[in-house]
Amino acid sequence: MNKNGTLVYKCRRCKKLVRNTEVPDVESAVILISMGQKLPEVWCGNEGLTGFHNCKDGHMGITDLIGGELDTRKES
Repeated sequence: MNKNGTLVYKCRRCKKLVRNTEVPDVESAVILISMGQKLPEVWCGNEGLTGFHNCKDGHMGITDLIGGELDTRKES
């Protein structure tokens, strides 16, 4: 069963966890990215092992994919 969730990246510079990419299947997304594959365009299509982050102090940081978090909200 596919489980919705969010990809989690960690900034190398400020250590902030960045959770800004929701995907319909966290496990598949993490596996695809770790294998160097692109995510399907309908998911977001541009996520990879690294990304960029605007740190609070105005500087830029590089983020690394550290995993994914499952959506724990219950549907009503």
